[in-house]
Amino acid sequence: MKYFLVMLMTVLLSSCVPQPSGEWVEILNNEKWYQEHNAPEKSYIGVVYDKGKEKWAETKEEYNRYFLELWYTTYQLHSPVDNGINLQEFVGKKVEIVGKEKEFIYGKRKVKKILPGKIRRLSN
Repeated sequence: MKYFLVMLMTVLLSSCVPQPSGEWVEILNNEKWYQEHNAPEKSYIGVVYDKGKEKWAETKEEYNRYFLELWYTTYQLHSPVDNGINLQEFVGKKVEIVGKEKEFIYGKRKVKKILPGKIRRLSN
């Protein structure tokens, strides 16, 4: 009976884990400054959201503000526009991101962002 319960729990729990449904897309992995950043790489699983176009206060230059919503918090994603990666294709999708956490300071405000090394879609 005990063996049966262990097997049942294993099957139930394994069906709850999201499975990869896409290939890894490199974002910052090949950037030298990313590789030299001293924070450890972590895996984050969540849903990507686009807050829309924002403008920098100083330069009035537009940029996209992407967020990764995890079950316990929300992170801003540092999304470079000059390397040809468009995070728009991941908006509203469950993804896994391997990246590094970095704190940015904007005036008196501190913001934690994820520097995404690579990203892939997950099923579920």
